[in-house]
Amino acid sequence: MPARKTSSKKVAAPAAGNASDTAAAVPSVADHFKAEKKPRGTKAIKSKAKNPMSEEAKKKRFLNMFNGMTEEEVCARGLPDYLQEGLDVVFIGINPSLAAAYSGKYYDGPGNHFWQALHLSGFVPTPMGPQDDHKLLEHKIGFTNVVARTTRGIADLAKSEIREGAEILREKLAKYRPKIAVFNGKSIYEVYSGQKKFMFGRQPEKMEGTDTWVWVMPSSSARCAQLPRAIDKVPFFEALRKFLDFLNGLTDEPHEEEIVFANVVLKNYPRKNAIKVEPEEPKEEEEQC
Repeated sequence: MPARKTSSKKVAAPAAGNASDTAAAVPSVADHFKAEKKPRGTKAIKSKAKNPMSEEAKKKRFLNMFNGMTEEEVCARGLPDYLQEGLDVVFIGINPSLAAAYSGKYYDGPGNHFWQALHLSGFVPTPMGPQDDHKLLEHKIGFTNVVARTTRGIADLAKSEIREGAEILREKLAKYRPKIAVFNGKSIYEVYSGQKKFMFGRQPEKMEGTDTWVWVMPSSSARCAQLPRAIDKVPFFEALRKFLDFLNGLTDEPHEEEIVFANVVLKNYPRKNAIKVEPEEPKEEEEQC
């Protein structure tokens, strides 16, 4: 009798349903932290939108920053001019920042490199800070701004304010006759002069109507991305000091390349409508900040 053929088909065993199988079905702690696999051909889309801060939150943050003072109260403050006859250098800003107006001190913004660079370049023998701004008159160094009004930034200034401030600045410098007027920032000199093409360092001509030389310095702000450290700005202060020593008869006349930075180009990243255009002059070209 032929042998009986047996089927090779496998039959799945029924689930046991015991305790060990039940435990195996519970996800482990490691499984909980596993990254979820994404279907092929799809990318995680990150939203670039940030949660906007409410006006109430902005006001609260401002009050915390300025010890309970509102923005209107801080803007009502300003900075005094530190000017007198016989000064060697006057450092010029565009207008008081909120931080400077709040403290009443020049270059008091977070991380501003002005005071470090001033000391490292030998202008002052010992380290000084914003609290010492008035003491710089003893070192024949003064301070002023193009516009006296405090604002959040240059975008809050109208062109008419800048034109008027520029004329007042020329009158001040003609009165006090410092040897060098230093514009602390490329954008400040652009806004003041209307010029777009110039080099850092000593400018070729004296300020109109005065015997004061004009010097343009990169901004001492820590937000100057291309010169992020204080030491990066020291060469410009050292060159300024070298030119001043010549004017004071202490050294021979420096070579042009020692006081004019022909190879230094720093880019501006202007915001659209950086300076307010007033209704009566809508067609005037916008200037970079």
